[in-house]
Amino acid sequence: MRAPARSGLALALGIALAGRTASAEVLELPRATESLLLAPAAAPVAHGVLDATSSLESDEAPLALAIPFVRPPELGVSISGSSSHGKKPKSNSSHPSTSMLTPERAQALLRSATYPGWGQATLGHPTAGAVFAGIEVGILASFVAFNIQEQMRHDSAILTARLFAGVDLKGKDDEFQKIVGAYSSSDEYNRLVVYRDAANLYYDDPAQYRKYIADHSLTGDMAWSWQDQASFDRYSAQRKDMQRAELRANTSLALMVANRLASVLHVVIVSGRSAKAGEGHSGWNLEWTPAGGNDPTAMRCALRTSF
Repeated sequence: MRAPARSGLALALGIALAGRTASAEVLELPRATESLLLAPAAAPVAHGVLDATSSLESDEAPLALAIPFVRPPELGVSISGSSSHGKKPKSNSSHPSTSMLTPERAQALLRSATYPGWGQATLGHPTAGAVFAGIEVGILASFVAFNIQEQMRHDSAILTARLFAGVDLKGKDDEFQKIVGAYSSSDEYNRLVVYRDAANLYYDDPAQYRKYIADHSLTGDMAWSWQDQASFDRYSAQRKDMQRAELRANTSLALMVANRLASVLHVVIVSGRSAKAGEGHSGWNLEWTPAGGNDPTAMRCALRTSF
């Protein structure tokens, strides 16, 4: 037998009142519209369908009760610091992980460490690659120039010592070349340095004193004497220019290392940047999205940018 219409209306009102937690409002309907609350189970419902066959027993087709249901709104708000008209904010899950060292990134890093700018050109940044490559070419040219300058100053100093001091410095160590530029003659060096050291070591032993002087005195092909003060000053200036060129060459080497480090760091930044991050969004983007879960008012806020 069909359940009375009045009992069906009471059941409908009871279920509707129980569904008020879903933000739905149920109004008391007139008796003339009571029959509209009952519909076949297969009929589509606009907001939701609640199976009522467990509560209504009938010998005919099962009935479904149309319950008004309002879903909490899902918001997706993006506040961008620059122009991004007509495009929705993209989920961060679509961006590749910047912390993962992929084979492509590893290859670009190795190329930048080998020659600055090579990695940038591989990743599609020819302008940055040209900048780093140009800096490397300039530093390399400076390194070569300073090395040539150092060798020229060294050769000039050797020539000056041979012509104006009478000593051949080829094959001599750098310490001896410094001594030649510090004392006007080998006799002066022997008197001020060798004799003093011998006296300090063997003051009470004349035999050892004379032996020390004979062993450490600069004589023979290691003797020199500057003809004039101008030649002596010229040799000293050439030595200083040689040392200055050597220092600049070493500085160029340090700049090469720094340029490679900067190139590698730049490759890390550009390779970690998503290819899609700049398509419609640039600057700072403030995003608001539903947090999900049981609380419909919970929101998730994120501040995203690309650099």
